[in-house]
Amino acid sequence: MSVKKRGATWQYDFYHDDKRYRKSGFKTKREATMEENERLNQLTKGFHLDDDISFAEYFRNWTRSRSINKAAGTIQNYNLFSDIINDYFDDAPLNKMTRPKYQTFLNWYGMEAPSRNGGKGHARGTLNQINSIIRSCVNDAIFEGLIYKDFTYKVELNAAVATKKPADKFMDYDDFKKMKQATTENKNWNNLFFFMMIITGARYSDIIDMQYSHINELKNDVYLSGTKTDTAARTVKVSKSDMLVLKDYLSVLPYNMSGYVFRRNGFRPYSSSLNLSLKKLCSELDIKGVSMHAIRHTHCSVLIKEGISISYISERLGHKNTQITYETYAHLLKEHKNEAEMKAADAIANL
Repeated sequence: MSVKKRGATWQYDFYHDDKRYRKSGFKTKREATMEENERLNQLTKGFHLDDDISFAEYFRNWTRSRSINKAAGTIQNYNLFSDIINDYFDDAPLNKMTRPKYQTFLNWYGMEAPSRNGGKGHARGTLNQINSIIRSCVNDAIFEGLIYKDFTYKVELNAAVATKKPADKFMDYDDFKKMKQATTENKNWNNLFFFMMIITGARYSDIIDMQYSHINELKNDVYLSGTKTDTAARTVKVSKSDMLVLKDYLSVLPYNMSGYVFRRNGFRPYSSSLNLSLKKLCSELDIKGVSMHAIRHTHCSVLIKEGISISYISERLGHKNTQITYETYAHLLKEHKNEAEMKAADAIANL
C-alpha cells in the first residue's frame, strides 16, 4: 500500500488480486490512509464496489430472476416498480446509493408520485410493499458483494393516503348480495370475473388463468390452479344454482379457442383495469366503491359468520396455514369468538 502527496492533495495507490486501486484528491494524508484501509478491508471481505451497474438495472435483473412461478399480480408489481425506479434514479450506480437518497425517493413516492387514480401519493400499504421488495433486493446485492451497507435500514414510510381501516376492506352484506345479483343478471366478461370471485373467494391470480376444463358442472366445483403458495391449488365447491349461472355465462359469452376463460385477443386483463371496472359497477349499483380484494375478504366474512370452521375456510381461500387466516381476519374472528362464548355459556346454563 502507498499513500503519497501529489501536488496539493494526497492519494492512495495499491494492488489487490492483480488489480490496481487508486484514488486522489484527499486533503490530508490521514484521510487518504483511512479510505485506503477501508477499501482494502472491503475487498478482503469480498466486496466489489467498482462494479458500475446501476441500481435500476440491478433491480430489474433481480426481479426477472425471481419471476419464475410467481403470481401474475406479483410480476405486474415487479414490472411497475422497475419502471418507477428506472424513471426516478436513471443511471445512478448501485454502489453510490445512500440512505438519504433512498429516503428522498420514498418520500416522493409516498407523498407526491402520481397514483393510478389520478391523485398524488400512495397508501402506506403500497409504500410498505415497494420498500419490502427493494429491501430484499438490496440484501441480495450485499450478499453478492456489490454493496456493503443496507441503504434501506430504518427508513421512514410517509404516505399521503391514509391506510384503510379493517372495516373499509369489506363490503356491507347487503351490498355484497346486490353485487352478486347484478353479476348474475348482466352477463359480460368483467362481471363473470367478479361473479367467480364472489362464489369462490379466489384471488385475481387464482382466476385469471382459469381454463374451461377447470369447471366441473357435474360435481359443482371449480379447480383453482393458484400460484401464490404451495397450497394455493385447490378445488372449490359451489352451489348448484351458482353453477347454473356460470354455465349460462359460458353459453352466452364467446368461447376462447386458447382454452382459457379470461383471454381477450390472446391477452389477460390486468388487475388494475378490472379494479376500475369494479369501481364503475359499484357506482352503477350505488354502493361503496371497493377493490377486488374486498370481494375475497367479504366472501370469507360470510363464511365466518355462518360458523364455518377456520380449517375449511383456510383451505378454501388457499392459505398456506390457518395462522395466515387468523392474522388476516383477526377482528372478524374475535367477533365470532365472542358470539361462540355467549352461545357456549347459554348452552351450559340451559342444562
